[in-house]
Amino acid sequence: QSTWGEVRVKSATGFDRIGVAYYNTPRSDPIGENESSWCIARLQGEDRLTALWNKKPKKLPDTVGLPSKIGVFLDMDANYVAFFNGESQQLLHTFKTEFVQPVFAAFSVWPKDIAISSGLLVPDFLAF
Repeated sequence: QSTWGEVRVKSATGFDRIGVAYYNTPRSDPIGENESSWCIARLQGEDRLTALWNKKPKKLPDTVGLPSKIGVFLDMDANYVAFFNGESQQLLHTFKTEFVQPVFAAFSVWPKDIAISSGLLVPDFLAF
């Protein structure tokens, strides 16, 4: 089962973390700071993206930039979640993991706002 969603960031500083998490992920933990959530983050004071899982940050190359649209592709059967620049279709980062329960969209928005589109058809560039 695969799912595609997009998050449109209304300004370059419009989000903190975009990802997926298990339903029972503690709401007190920031997304990506535990074993039950995976995300792409724009950490405070940084002009680049970072992939986060279980408090293990991986800074993405400067060439990735700060896209205004981020695509999230979740494939539960293949056990991975991938993040894309939603405009250029550039792969930003992939987390390969064994999902032990369903995951849901998770967001941390600061200080601006975002627009979320879910239930979209998987784009052609991801068709296998």
